[in-house]
Amino acid sequence: MGGGTDEQVLDEFFQAVTPTIEDMVTQAIRQGQRLLALAVVVERKFDGEVAGGSCARGEVGGRLRGIHGVDDVARQRIIRAVNDAPGDVVPAVLLVHGEGFISVGIRRLTGRVAWLS
Repeated sequence: MGGGTDEQVLDEFFQAVTPTIEDMVTQAIRQGQRLLALAVVVERKFDGEVAGGSCARGEVGGRLRGIHGVDDVARQRIIRAVNDAPGDVVPAVLLVHGEGFISVGIRRLTGRVAWLS
């Protein structure tokens, strides 16, 4: 993937990992987690490896704290967006590592995933 703005990078990553995110949400709901309390954190590391998983919305801040390159301002912005997400939406926190920087953003997963709960 070439360069681009943070938003372009995050949009492309979100499109690429949406099926993976849907699988994470489906599995979490089958394990008894409530959609209302669910969030997903997905990270593409500099080497291209994709890692992440679902968690409680309240755990997002702790997960972000452990990722090098995410500053306090970005973390607080993401935590607010996660906490403000409606109950029928799964907030997906995206992190994409680049050369000397990290793109951080949030997208909302809606649609058929919401019908699983």
